[in-house]
Amino acid sequence: MIKKIDIPSFGQFKGYKWDKRLKDISFQELNVIYGRNYSGKTTLSRIFASIEQGHIAEEYIKGASFKLTTEEGEISESTFSTTFPYQFRVYNSDFVKRNLAFFYDETKPIESFGIIGEENNEIQRQIDLISKDLDSTQEELNEYSSELKKLKEESKKAGEKGTNKAKEIKENPQLWMAQYGSYDITKLDEEIEKITKENIPELDDAAIIKYKRMVNEEEKSPLQHASLPAGKEQLRRYTELAKTLVTKSVNISKVIEVLQKDADLNKWVETGYHLHQEGHKICKFCMNSIAESRWKELYEHFSKESSDLKSEIEALVDKLRTAKDFPAEFIQKCNITSISFYSSYAEKYAEWEKGWNNIKEEYIQIIECLLSQLEARKRDIFTPLQWKEVDDPSKKIDGCILFLNNLIDEHNIYTQNLDQEKKEAREHLRYNSILQFFNESGYKTTKQRKEKIEEQERKCNDLNEKIRNQEEERSKIQLELKDEKRAIKAINDLLEYFGSKQLRLTSEGKGMSSSRFAIQRSGKTAYNLSDGEKSLIAFCYFMVKIKDELDSRDSKNGKLIIFIDDPISSLDSNHIFYMFSLIETIICHPQKYHQLFISTHNLEFLKYVQRLTEKNKGRCNLSIWREECDNSESRSVIGEMPPLLRDNITEYGFLFREIYRYVKPCGGDRSKCLEKEYTQFYNLPNNMRKFLECYFSYRHPHSQSPLDRENLEWLFGDTPFPAMINRIINEGSHLAWGGRGASLITDTKEAEDASLRILKAIKKKDPEHFDSLCRACGINPQKDGVNLGQTV
Repeated sequence: MIKKIDIPSFGQFKGYKWDKRLKDISFQELNVIYGRNYSGKTTLSRIFASIEQGHIAEEYIKGASFKLTTEEGEISESTFSTTFPYQFRVYNSDFVKRNLAFFYDETKPIESFGIIGEENNEIQRQIDLISKDLDSTQEELNEYSSELKKLKEESKKAGEKGTNKAKEIKENPQLWMAQYGSYDITKLDEEIEKITKENIPELDDAAIIKYKRMVNEEEKSPLQHASLPAGKEQLRRYTELAKTLVTKSVNISKVIEVLQKDADLNKWVETGYHLHQEGHKICKFCMNSIAESRWKELYEHFSKESSDLKSEIEALVDKLRTAKDFPAEFIQKCNITSISFYSSYAEKYAEWEKGWNNIKEEYIQIIECLLSQLEARKRDIFTPLQWKEVDDPSKKIDGCILFLNNLIDEHNIYTQNLDQEKKEAREHLRYNSILQFFNESGYKTTKQRKEKIEEQERKCNDLNEKIRNQEEERSKIQLELKDEKRAIKAINDLLEYFGSKQLRLTSEGKGMSSSRFAIQRSGKTAYNLSDGEKSLIAFCYFMVKIKDELDSRDSKNGKLIIFIDDPISSLDSNHIFYMFSLIETIICHPQKYHQLFISTHNLEFLKYVQRLTEKNKGRCNLSIWREECDNSESRSVIGEMPPLLRDNITEYGFLFREIYRYVKPCGGDRSKCLEKEYTQFYNLPNNMRKFLECYFSYRHPHSQSPLDRENLEWLFGDTPFPAMINRIINEGSHLAWGGRGASLITDTKEAEDASLRILKAIKKKDPEHFDSLCRACGINPQKDGVNLGQTV
């Protein structure tokens, strides 16, 4: 699908860049473009027509430059003639001149319309060309024979290159081994075909080094699984015991209070107590005697319970210090290093080693935390401490050892399959060598060379077949002319649908080769067709062709892009609805097209086009206009369609929306909000008047004066509002009341109240009509917070 278009230079487009004007907008499945006459609509359609025709019109070719950005890539003035996944069909004035030339040349007989359209002229030209082709067949055959001889010589040289390459591979032990069997040009061709079919890429330097190491890899011994270490479970038990000792309470009924409160003094006295236990009665520090009562106090203070706790703490501290060496001992016990594995597992082993080192650091930190808490309790043996929880690394240790054992399993399997792994590594290196040879030498396989030769031979056979089937070919093409009668019937059916029963297409001539078609009005040859009749016939002709294509869609996988440029003649707009209904019925509703563009200058036609069925709810509304340049010239510009055109299908809906604007909350003081919208506010009474006139004319078409008191009282009931509304719409919309009307801008509350009364009244009196108006104008009072209630 086309997403956007840039037009540096094409006709009246100069330096146009889509992103500068429509940055956040892109073409959709349905695209509606409005522009006045001479704004550039037809010029835009001619870009699409250039792609359809495969060439740019002569008057535009000089300096022509454009670029269509699509989902599949880009189409520009230099690439549109190449293969691309779309088919374009364009209806514009050029289409009419090209297919219905008699409209523009009254000196020619009406028979010039004989064979409708360029496609049928092409059929006749093909018939004429068959005879000329037969004369040149022998010359073409000689050319193909010469080319065939050249291909056979090239095939012989390519075969020598392939043979030499196959020999090179066979003799290189890094690419091939004798036990794999023989390697010749047949094997080379098979592998080239596999490489190209599977799109195998060239290896980078790192991959080449990797596979060469694998080829040169020596077989390594199988490795034994690493068993789960006992230290892991010991740490869990040590943690539980440490928690018990740190938080354990000691009986302190006979504790010396001053020592209990001072841990350092307690430690000092405890040391002295043990130094004086061997019958000493004199203090070695102060040389005074120690009373028996004091000995008793000290003995009870340093009881067996506290001594046992201290001993348990010291014993656990020794075990924890020994347990610090567990991770290092585990590595030594496994007796596994990076060189134990094949080089292809170096990265995985490094990953495991890094993880184990992290676990080792975490393990030591846990032990240090346990030791810190035990030492703190030992210093203050009588006071239970708050336990600081530590992590349990058991799962991480298990996971890390499981990773190592899985790596060991891969290593052992690799050892068992080492020969196969080496074979695959040689295959990678061999494919890389073949791919380089294929790309650098332009080598073609035996199969490819054979196919090329066979293709050339088929061309010669086709020429002979062409001669033999001359009459059959001519008859087949002539049969296609008979389809024009069905085309004429289809066009006449559409003309009748448009109400033009007098205009008919008829067939003239007796033989199929001399068939001609004429236009008749009321049974007689039609001359001096009006512009409306011309556009009607041309549009019917185009729609018949489009319908046939959409119904068959056997080309480009259904990616048909249609551009209809201004189908409504400026001089004849009687058939607006019929043209809309044709587009809706044949193109939009079946949704068989890929993308549709419609441009118009006609506002009434635009109103209908906005109602076309969308495909996947994708619609883009744009405008084309001309703007002045610095050099006093003008250029065409594509931009977003103004909301006034895009959103307001009718003036009635526009007036309804304008009235609604003054009851919708504005987020502040309405007088302030209206300071920047003085003109719109000044027009409010006039908008009210026109809206009510239209509404009453629809509801009470018998009334000679839509705004008479009878109609106002019918709508507003027996209330003061009819008089108020009548005063506002008269004073504010007639110059005779200019003095007071000019002061209306200061009375925003009255204007807001009048707008609200009108909407409430219509909602109550005519709820179905009111809801339909809201939907048509995209208004949701409930969502906007507008309380219209049920009463006036």
